[in-house]
Amino acid sequence: METLVCRAGSSIPSMVASTSKLSTSRSSRSQSALLGGSHSPQLLRVMVLPQVNAKRNEMRNFVVFAKGDAHREAMEDQATLGSERETLPDVSQSGSQFETASLPSWIVVTFGVALLISTAFFPSVSLGPLGFLREGLYSVGSAQVWQSVFYVGAVAHVLEASVALYLARRVDPQNEALWFWQTLFLGFFSLRTLLEKSKQENLRRNL
Repeated sequence: METLVCRAGSSIPSMVASTSKLSTSRSSRSQSALLGGSHSPQLLRVMVLPQVNAKRNEMRNFVVFAKGDAHREAMEDQATLGSERETLPDVSQSGSQFETASLPSWIVVTFGVALLISTAFFPSVSLGPLGFLREGLYSVGSAQVWQSVFYVGAVAHVLEASVALYLARRVDPQNEALWFWQTLFLGFFSLRTLLEKSKQENLRRNL
């Protein structure tokens, strides 16, 4: 009896070990069947495809968002440029852009040129109550000196008129002759107005 009990006790561990080995082999076989069987591609598709689709949707949303920001920035830049262009006068597409000089400029230049010509070339002609002005000029220099001043001034006015003609052909070609003759007589009093118009035109073209 004792011998039977001892044999039964010694056989129990071997049975447990064999049972655990059998369960381990079955689990490994089931895993290998899942991974290596005919249904493994479907299983991988079910497990992996949702993650891939989610990542793809995230990238697509990011690209759409980035394109929206770029388009919005481009529209804002165009609106800014449009507002800046509206602030500057369009001197090329408008009508007549000729502007005559101010009345004080005409009076001062006309009186100065007349006084200079009378002092340099007609010293014997009486100026009436304005004769003291010519006497003041003679106290500074002789008639020959004032003739030289007149010639230098005439050359300067011709150069200024040439510059005005060049600028007027770019800014106001319809009135280039008026700009030329006005600048020839008034000099810088007329040229400065044309220079301002040329600066405005350059700013408009650079936008």
